[in-house]
Amino acid sequence: MRADLRAQALWPLFVALAAAGLIELAFFRVAYRVGLFVPRDGPLVDAYGLLTRVGSLAFDLVSVIGLIALAGLAVESWRARTSARTAAFAAFLALATTLPFVPTNVSDIAHGLFSTAAVLTVAVIVAPALVDRASGAANKLALLLVAVAVTAAQYGGAVSGTASAFGTTGELARAGVHIAEIAAVAAAFPLAISALAARRIDRSGAIAAFAATAILASAVIAQPYLSGIMLLWAAGLSLLLPLPAYAAAFAAYIVAVATEAASTGRAHRAIGAILLIVAGVVPQSSAHVVVAILGLALLARPRALTPRPDPT
Repeated sequence: MRADLRAQALWPLFVALAAAGLIELAFFRVAYRVGLFVPRDGPLVDAYGLLTRVGSLAFDLVSVIGLIALAGLAVESWRARTSARTAAFAAFLALATTLPFVPTNVSDIAHGLFSTAAVLTVAVIVAPALVDRASGAANKLALLLVAVAVTAAQYGGAVSGTASAFGTTGELARAGVHIAEIAAVAAAFPLAISALAARRIDRSGAIAAFAATAILASAVIAQPYLSGIMLLWAAGLSLLLPLPAYAAAFAAYIVAVATEAASTGRAHRAIGAILLIVAGVVPQSSAHVVVAILGLALLARPRALTPRPDPT
């Protein structure tokens, strides 16, 4: 009972993190960069300034809330006497907190340690879920693909210290990005299947998935170059795969979020999927790496974060 109450106490943090992350994604990574190429005269200057300030504030909130949520998971793991998770979360939290203050002359080493800690944390989070008999095959495949995506995105950073001596850092990082993109797109489908196995999608979820996919597909077809740039800015997608694959994956993510949000005791998985979208395929900052780790942790949780409904 106490463990459930402690888990529920973390729920507002993750909801706030998802909300701030979506605002930061829309205003800071997309609107801010698009505005750099749009003439800003008259009211446009004020509107652009407002969007920039809101997006910047949202990014700061994502950075702070992400660290607090990570600390909450570390404390929860310590109270549950899971030493591996506790050590992984604590080490990753320490590096994520100190990374912005590291001197320039040792920044490469610090980023390498941070990326290595992220990879190890992913392994500690996912491993128990992959051997859990209660976890379905689709869920295990989704977790494995997400873990591959997060790990591959961090691979270049994790090996940069040693690879640079052989002049292969750029090639390794590029290969990691490509693997991460393929795995992230592929993960959408088992995520949706796992969600639909627990509950059939309702009409509103289907409409939302269709509308969002239609908008994305129309934008990519009408303006492939500009759409490609915006997807690169927003999520680190390079459009390596055929365009229909991205539209289908986006629809699958929307289906997963809508279905999990409406399923009893599984809303934390909807937040986890949203956090993966916020983090992007290639996280653009250490804060986004933290968000990716938190999203994966929510998807791998054996129990809900949300308060149970009142039986009365």
